[in-house]
Amino acid sequence: MPTVSCREASVAPTSRTDVRPATPPVAWKILIVDDDAMVRRVSARMLPEGEILMAENGAEACQVLEQHGADSLDCVLLDMKMPGLSFEESLEGIRRLCPDLPIVACSGNGADSVGPDFSRAPRTGFLGKPFTRKELHDAIGSAVKGSPD
Repeated sequence: MPTVSCREASVAPTSRTDVRPATPPVAWKILIVDDDAMVRRVSARMLPEGEILMAENGAEACQVLEQHGADSLDCVLLDMKMPGLSFEESLEGIRRLCPDLPIVACSGNGADSVGPDFSRAPRTGFLGKPFTRKELHDAIGSAVKGSPD
């Protein structure tokens, strides 16, 4: 799976809350797992300082993790509704390969759709769709730090 560098990409802020903070951005290495190519591209563009890997589904995400190893990634952004493996099956496969890797569940449904086991797990987060650049950064940052959203 190719690595996409987003250093050159830019996305115009859509609201005042999207304005970048004065502190330097964090250069995370993120795996974005979503069956919607546009969501993957837009999410990657919201993280221009980072290194982005992409997968279309849970099975492909596990292949990417096997190729790159857990130690090389900072977080997984995992869509909850994709064809193939369910969210739970995808999560289980990722956890089997990388037990401590932070995971942010992403969905157009509410945060309660992830269930209490996921919500209480350390180094996890939820990101509702649609989301802003700030919400994406905050969700990843919270999961990486291990603190709740």
